[in-house]
Amino acid sequence: MRKKHDIHEGNTVNFNQFKTIFNAAANGMRLIDYNFNVQVVNEAFLNLIHLNEDQVVGQKCYDVFHSPLCNTDKCPVVKLKKYPAKKYSVETVKQNTNGQKIPVLLSAVSFNDANNQPIGIVEDFTDLTRWKELEGKLKAYNQQLHASNQQLQASDQQLRAAIQQLQATEQQLRAANQQLVAAEMQARLNAVKYKALFDGLNDAAFVHPYKSGGFGKFVEVNEVAIKKLGYSREEFMQLSPADISSHDDALLQGSPKHRGTLAENGFSVFEAVHIAKDGTKIPVEISSRLFEYNNEKHILSVARDISDRKKAEAELSKLSTAVSQSPALVGITDLDGNIEYVNPKIEAVTGYTLSELKGENFRILKSGEQPFEMYQELWKTISSGKNWRGEFSNKKKNGELYWESALISPVTDSQGKITHYIKIAEDITDKKHKELIQKIIYNLSNAVITTTNMEEFAHVVKNELSRVIETANFYIALYDDETDTFTMASHFDEKDSFKRFPAAKTLTGYVQRTKQTVVADKAKQKELEALGEIDLVGTPSKIWIGVPLMIDNQCIGVVAVQSYKAAGAFDQSDIEMLEIVARQISISINRKKQEEELREALDKAQESDRLKTAFLTNMSHEIRTPMNGILGFTNLLKEADFSEMEKEEFINNILASGERLLNTVNDIVDISKIEAGQMPVSMSEVSIDKLLKEIHSFFEYQAEKKGLLLKTMLHDSGSEEVVLTDEAKLHGILTNLIRNAIKFTEKGGILVGYSTVVHDDRSEIEFFVEDTGIGIPADRQQAVFDRFVQADIADTRVFEGSGLGLAISKAYVEMLGGTINVESEEGKGSRFTFTIPYRTGDEEDSEALPVDSEKNEEKKLVSDLDMLVVEDEEVSTEYLKAVLKKSFRNLYFAQNGLEAVEMVKQHPEISIVLMDIKMPVMGGYEATREIRKFNNKVYIIAQTAYALTGDREKALEAGCNDYITKPINKNELLQKINKFLESSKK
Repeated sequence: MRKKHDIHEGNTVNFNQFKTIFNAAANGMRLIDYNFNVQVVNEAFLNLIHLNEDQVVGQKCYDVFHSPLCNTDKCPVVKLKKYPAKKYSVETVKQNTNGQKIPVLLSAVSFNDANNQPIGIVEDFTDLTRWKELEGKLKAYNQQLHASNQQLQASDQQLRAAIQQLQATEQQLRAANQQLVAAEMQARLNAVKYKALFDGLNDAAFVHPYKSGGFGKFVEVNEVAIKKLGYSREEFMQLSPADISSHDDALLQGSPKHRGTLAENGFSVFEAVHIAKDGTKIPVEISSRLFEYNNEKHILSVARDISDRKKAEAELSKLSTAVSQSPALVGITDLDGNIEYVNPKIEAVTGYTLSELKGENFRILKSGEQPFEMYQELWKTISSGKNWRGEFSNKKKNGELYWESALISPVTDSQGKITHYIKIAEDITDKKHKELIQKIIYNLSNAVITTTNMEEFAHVVKNELSRVIETANFYIALYDDETDTFTMASHFDEKDSFKRFPAAKTLTGYVQRTKQTVVADKAKQKELEALGEIDLVGTPSKIWIGVPLMIDNQCIGVVAVQSYKAAGAFDQSDIEMLEIVARQISISINRKKQEEELREALDKAQESDRLKTAFLTNMSHEIRTPMNGILGFTNLLKEADFSEMEKEEFINNILASGERLLNTVNDIVDISKIEAGQMPVSMSEVSIDKLLKEIHSFFEYQAEKKGLLLKTMLHDSGSEEVVLTDEAKLHGILTNLIRNAIKFTEKGGILVGYSTVVHDDRSEIEFFVEDTGIGIPADRQQAVFDRFVQADIADTRVFEGSGLGLAISKAYVEMLGGTINVESEEGKGSRFTFTIPYRTGDEEDSEALPVDSEKNEEKKLVSDLDMLVVEDEEVSTEYLKAVLKKSFRNLYFAQNGLEAVEMVKQHPEISIVLMDIKMPVMGGYEATREIRKFNNKVYIIAQTAYALTGDREKALEAGCNDYITKPINKNELLQKINKFLESSKK
C-alpha cells in the first residue's frame, strides 16, 4: 500500500514536474511546502525579485522575499496550514534580499496531491508597483479635485457675498467671475486627467456606489470593461455588478458580510466569474477599494482576466492526475539519473516506495543481465537530446526479475537546455514469458527433426524446460498397454534411478488412469494412499507434479517433475508450462511414429511403382504383339501372290491375334475393377448396437475437443440387432463417414443411427450419418464418391479435391449388396445414408452369384416387338444385325442421334433402342434426352467403347434404362434384352 503523508510531514511529491506549467503564468509564482521551503519558482517571480533560481529554491520563503506578515498569524502559510480548504489574498509590501521593497497582491491556495491531501502552497504575486504609482497619481488628482471643489465653494461664497453686496464695484465682480472661471477650468482639467488614468488600466475597471447590502448601478467603466464584456457605455450605466456576475458570485459579493469586510479593510480581493453580453463566462480576480466620489462612498473594482491561469491550473491538475493514475511506469530523474519522482505504477511493480527510490539512481533496479555497452549507448543518446527506446530486464525489491519496454526522453526548458530525464515504460514480463514459451515449443519442434531417438529428444526437452522451471528431478515415462508398465525415456533424479516399473498403484499410473494433471504434495500423497489409489514408490518428495501425454484421447505416457526440498518449489505458472510442454512432447512422439509409418508407406509405394512399371511393360508387350500380327497379316492379304489356302491361314492368324488382343483388354478392365475395390467378402454375425457404441466411444473425444455433440441412436425396440455381414467393411464405412462429419463440422453436432427398412420382397438395414457442417454443393454431390477427380471432356465442370474415403465406402457398400447416397445443403449440413441387406445367421443366402452368361446356355429370344439399332460404324452394324435379326419382328437402323430421334417419332411401335453414345451430328446422350421428351416407354440400352467410371450413371441420368460396353458380348446383350421382355410381360 502507498503511504499517506500528514500535511505537516515532509512531502514526497516531485514539485519540479510542474515547473513548465508555472513558467506559462504571467504573474510571479512560487510553490512552497508547509515547512516554508521554496520548492518551485517561475521565471516571472525571479524577474520580480531580481534573483536566480539557485538563490531561491531550497531557501525559506521569508528569507528571500520578506514582508511584515511573515512569522505572524496573518501569514497565508500559517492560515492555510490551519484552514487548508480556504484561499487567502492580501496586499502587502515584500522586501527582497537586496532590500528592495515591492508592493504586491499576494494570493495563496493549498496544493493537494492525487489523494486530495494538502502538501504545499501555491503563491501568486501581482506586482502592484505600477498600480501604486497610478493610485498615487489618482490620489493626487483626487486631492486636486477636492481642492478645486473647495475653491469652487469658496468662490461660490464670494459670489454670494458679491451678490449680497450689489453695491460692490463692477471691477470686484469681474475679478470674482474670473476666479470662478479659472476654478471651473481647473476642475475640468483634473477630470480629464482622471479619465485618462482610468481608461489607461490594462484590466477592466468599474465604479459603483457602496451599499451595505446589494449593489448600485455603475457610474463609470473603462474601455477595457466595455471591450471585454461587450456592453456599450450607455448599457453599462443601466447595469449593476450583479448583472454581470454569476448568481452565486452576486449573492456573495452583495452579502452584508462581504460588504462589512470591505468597509472594515477598505479593500478586498476575490475570484469571481463575469458573464459577457454574449453569455461568455470569464474567470476574473477582482480587487475592490472604497473611495470618496461626489461626497459619497464608491467602490472601484479592477477585474483581471485569469482565464490563462485557470487553464494552467487545470492542466497542472490534469497532468498530476494522469501521471499518478497512468498504467505506464513513469519516472523522472535529474541530469545524473537520480530519481526525483516515480508514479504509483512503478511502486506497485518494483515493490519500492517513492521515499525509498527518491534520491537513488535507477541502477538500483538493474538485474545485471544487460551488457554495460547498452547503458553507455542509452546515456549517449539521451544526453545528446534524442529519445532512447529499448527493453530492460530489471529486478524487483524482492529479487524477482521483470521486463519493461522503455522510452527515455530528455526534458528541456524554454531555452532548450536539458533539465531532467523522463522514463515512460510498459511492463512486458508476460509478453516475454509467452515469447519464451513459443521459443521453447519451436525448439522442441525442431528437435523432433534433428534428434535421432527418444532419449536424445528427452534431453532436449529437459534443457528447454529448465529455462522456465526447475528440472533437477525430471522424467518422461512411456506407457506400454500390453504389459501395463512404464519405460523411462528420460530420467534425471537426485535420489532414485528407474529404467522400467509397473504402472500399478504409482503416482505415474494414477495420472495415466485419470488422464488428468496431478499435483501431489505430502498431504495429497497421503490422501491418495489412504483411498487405495496409490502405493508410494521411491524416495518421498515434498511436491510431485505429473502431466499425461495424450494422443487421440489415449494416455501414452507421463512427464513429471518433483522436489525433495521445498513444497513451494513450483507455482501455477510452472504447472501450466509443464502442461504446454507435455502437449508438445505428445505431438512430437506422434510425429516420430508418423515418420516411421511414412517411411514404411514410401517403401510400399516404391514397390508398388516398381510393380506398376513391370505391369505396364508387360501390357505393352501383350498389346503390341497381337497388333503386330493383325497389321502384318492384313497387309499380306492385299498382295495377289498368295494362294487361297495361304490367305485363309492369314485370316485365321488375324482372328487369333484379335482374340488375344481382346483378352488383354479384358484383363486390363478386370485389373481396374480390382483396384477400384473388388475384394473378397468375409461374412459373420455382427451386433450393430455394440459396433455403434464402440465407434461412438472412439470418436466422442474428437467431437468434444471441437465442441461438437456426437449422438448415437440405437434400435427403437431396445433389443440388440444382429445381422450377417462383413464387420470390418461395415466398421470402415461408418468410420469414414463419421470422421468426415467431424472434419467438416465447426459447430453443432453429428447424429448417427440406423433403422430397419422393409421392401416388398426384402429387408434392409439403413444407416445414416447426419452433420451440421459446411455442406456439399449440389453439382459435387455425385463426384464425392469418385476415387479420383472426374475430368470428362464432354463436361463443362471439373470436380476437385475428392479423396479416397467415400470412394472406399461406396465400394464396400456395393460389395455388401447395398447402396449409398447423400443429401446436402451448403452451409446447413449433410446426411449420408447407406443400406446393407438384412440377413441373419439362421437364413440361407438366397442371392445367387452373378450369372456368367458365357458359360450358360444361350436363350433364344422370339419377340413380336420392333427394335432400333443406332450405330455409326458399319462393321458393328452388320454384327448387330446378324445377332438380332432372328429375335425381333422388325429391325430399324440409324447412323446418328438425329436420325434415331426422327425414326422413333415415325415408328412409335419401336419398343427397344440400342443407342451408341459416341456418334456424329448428335451424340447418344443428347438423342436419348430428346426421345424422352415425347416417349418415356421405349427401353433404351446405352452402348459405349469408353468403359469409364461414371459412364453408367451418366447414361441413366440421360434417360437410358441400361448400359453395355463394347466390344458387345452377344449373350450379355441378349440377357439384357430378355430382362426387358420378361418385365414387359408382367
